[in-house]
Amino acid sequence: MDTLSAQERADWVVRKYREQLKIAMGPDGGLPPRSFHADVLHKDKNRVLYHLVYLTRHHKGIVKFAEASEKVDFLQKVMRIQKKLDASGQSSLFSAEEQVAHHDLDRANLDDVKAYWLAKLQDHPVRYDEIRLADMLEDTGWLTRDFQDAFRELLTEKKVENLDGSRRRTRHPIHFEKNGEQLRKLT
Repeated sequence: MDTLSAQERADWVVRKYREQLKIAMGPDGGLPPRSFHADVLHKDKNRVLYHLVYLTRHHKGIVKFAEASEKVDFLQKVMRIQKKLDASGQSSLFSAEEQVAHHDLDRANLDDVKAYWLAKLQDHPVRYDEIRLADMLEDTGWLTRDFQDAFRELLTEKKVENLDGSRRRTRHPIHFEKNGEQLRKLT
């Protein structure tokens, strides 16, 4: 534990806390306990104010909480940049929203997400629906946009294929809703 960075220690503590909460929920016959968390940042300082942990038994809860976390993450970053712009007294060519959209440095490492996809996918088609998405979100702590962006790059690199998708999809190459879509790794 002494060799871990402050961020790695915080991640470890949150992961253990989530595991203990799921154990405390106990089994409920049909659906296993699930959890996801989001970091709430301090409005002025570059640090986490608290970790918001969400517990549920349904995969849809994880997906919806992750979607809300994605929106809140964006808004937090916009507010922090706007506060810096206001404090500097200088006007900027780009709005705070545009700056966050183009320079979102706190996102997951796209190479890590791509490697995760390639490890998950198989040579034969497998259906990826909201249940699988919830599993991936819970497993990694990444956001849906990270999975979409990484998959889009893998499509461009011709390493994966969405058998149910069309080439016209530029923003969401995978539709996890309803029955999901069949994805596979190309060899």
